[in-house]
Amino acid sequence: MIYLFAVLLGYLLGSIPTGFVAARQMAGVDVRTIGSGRTGGTNVLRSAGKNAAIVTVVGDLLKGVVAVLLAKMLWADPMATALAAIFVAIGHNHSIFLKFKGGAGTMTGAGVMGALDPMVLLFTAILPVTFLWVTKMSSVASLLLSSVGLLVATLLVWQNYLPWQYLIFFLPFFLMSWETHRPNIQRLRAGTERRIGEKAA
Repeated sequence: MIYLFAVLLGYLLGSIPTGFVAARQMAGVDVRTIGSGRTGGTNVLRSAGKNAAIVTVVGDLLKGVVAVLLAKMLWADPMATALAAIFVAIGHNHSIFLKFKGGAGTMTGAGVMGALDPMVLLFTAILPVTFLWVTKMSSVASLLLSSVGLLVATLLVWQNYLPWQYLIFFLPFFLMSWETHRPNIQRLRAGTERRIGEKAA
């Protein structure tokens, strides 16, 4: 029964449409109709401006952090924690409040990683942040975050530093990220991927 509650906890927290609300309240736009149509920080920045994007990024990070910390506090069970972790990302990407639309889960996933273990996020974030700084392409950073995160988590599980159940978050999160970013990958191959700061159409 606790696993069902963990799934519901994660999904409902993830479903909170931070970017949609921030863009609507602060800029009067429906972010789902602009640019990529996603509700994450990058599309909010392009369509609603810097302040709305900051609110979105912080809110999306906090969703991941709160879901994991609540699961740890309530149940102290690695499986329940992992289920809350992956379902907060699923809820963000497929919000029940937005007809199962949403973002790509990157910031929520980063929040999850930090709450699971700060060292995981530290080791994972170095490469994505570097590529984001150099390329100004959030899609590249997002794909790297999920990929490096899975690699780091697998190594730490192998070393018995993390419980194996945490891979229930990292592996699906990796697959979700690459599936969600398929349009971005196509644009990267075509050389037409947008950079941070470019306005959305």
